[in-house]
Amino acid sequence: MTQASESIPEVTVNGLRIDADQIAIEMQYHHAESFDQALHQSMEALVIKTLLIQRAQQLGIIGSAEDINDERTTESAIEKLIEQEVTIPETSDDACQAYFDNNRQRFVSPPLIEARHILLACAPDDINARIDMRQQAEQLITQLSDNLADFESMVKLHSSCPSKNTGGHLGQISPGSTVPEFEKALMRQRQGLCSSPIESRYGFHIVDIAHKVDGEALPFDAVRDKIRTYLHQSVIHKAVNQYIQVLAGNSVITGVDFVGSQSPLVQ
Repeated sequence: MTQASESIPEVTVNGLRIDADQIAIEMQYHHAESFDQALHQSMEALVIKTLLIQRAQQLGIIGSAEDINDERTTESAIEKLIEQEVTIPETSDDACQAYFDNNRQRFVSPPLIEARHILLACAPDDINARIDMRQQAEQLITQLSDNLADFESMVKLHSSCPSKNTGGHLGQISPGSTVPEFEKALMRQRQGLCSSPIESRYGFHIVDIAHKVDGEALPFDAVRDKIRTYLHQSVIHKAVNQYIQVLAGNSVITGVDFVGSQSPLVQ
């Protein structure tokens, strides 16, 4: 067992062990400020998935080992399980209007971002490389915080992206122009050097945002359906979280301090 693998606790759900390699792969989808935080979020997400699959097995929604190992089949089974066991109330027009009135600042067109980056590449399932690259990215950010003028030289030395030939420049980034996990994290950042690396399926990105143009306010008619979807998802999140807490309360979970409400599977 490698040193990196030894850093992952053994997690079990009702006696079923979650493999360390599964946790390592899951970590690429959790953009936390530290390795420990990303590790905990990954373990929670897999605990939730295991709880749901085990319940689906109990109800006969999913059966064979082959079914369980097929990602599409398990996703479909989990959807059927939620439909069958969780009651979701509808969202009214009045609720949508009230939410819009109280949160107008949230309803603007997407921002445009002009940025450059350094990509420290590593495979999504190589936990040793992921630990090393995260640490290296954090060290480079510390160095750049003192002297941002070194960014282009560091791009040439360290980046694995073809953009290294143009100083790491990514051009203008708008919704849908890059992989979702990178885009989502990037849109939350302020102008300037990002204080922590952004993780994606490709590795770790050290990002400097040169310009960020905020979007314009949108009218209610343009966002009514979006609000309805958001509120409906919020209701689903609450109902599914309560359901998972019941499943967890009736299960034996070891190796992780389980909370559950922040997992993407719940959201």
